[in-house]
This record gives sequence, C-alpha cells and structure tokens, in this order.
Amino acid sequence: MNRGYLVCKDCGGRYDLQPGELPGEFESCSCGGKLEYYDNNGHKRGYMPVYPNDNRSKERSPLLKILIFFVVAYAVFHVFGGVVMGVMEATTEVGSPGATYVFVIFMVIAIAVILFLLWILFKK
Repeated sequence: MNRGYLVCKDCGGRYDLQPGELPGEFESCSCGGKLEYYDNNGHKRGYMPVYPNDNRSKERSPLLKILIFFVVAYAVFHVFGGVVMGVMEATTEVGSPGATYVFVIFMVIAIAVILFLLWILFKK
C-alpha cells in the first residue's frame, strides 16, 4: 500500500514513501528544497517533522519541576494544615500534649507527601 509521496517545492522532484517511512522523517530534498507531503489521492497534507536525533523530549524542565513542587507543597501545607488546625481547635486546647501529637502527625504526613512528590518529579 502506498503511503503517499513527497514533492520538492524547488526542483519538483517526487519521492514515494516506502512502507514504514513517515513524511516527517525527511528534512529536505537532496537539492535543499522544502518538501510537501501528499496523500495517495494527491491531496496536500500537513505533517509534523520527526527527527530521530532530536534530543528534545517531553520531559519537564527542571525549573518547571521546582515550580510544580513549590505550588503543590504550598497547597499541601495550606489546605491540610488548615484542616489539622481546625481539628485541633475543636478537640483540644492549643499547647496541650494532644494538640502537639496531632501537629507532629500532620508534619510527618505532609513531609512524606512532599518527598513522594519530589521523587515523582525528579525520577528519570
């Protein structure tokens, strides 16, 4: 089955795509001209270039990872901390041993969540 063909805008040369070839695998014509992709019916189609040696990946940049980390860490402390403080005020006096235990448990859980987030963001 024919997968379409490429036509050079400069020299008019034509290349029929072979099975397993994608139009985006070709950067330019041998003359240096820009290639256009046509399907089997002769309709011009767009395509995304695919360069096998392109080192750009879909990984998040380190700066974006750090930003995500701080936003989620803030949300964990803000939301979860508010809930814990509300429970502490409703059930015990602030400063009592019971309140201290609740706060320590909150801190351990929050730190565990943040460490897990760090592990997910920065693992390769």
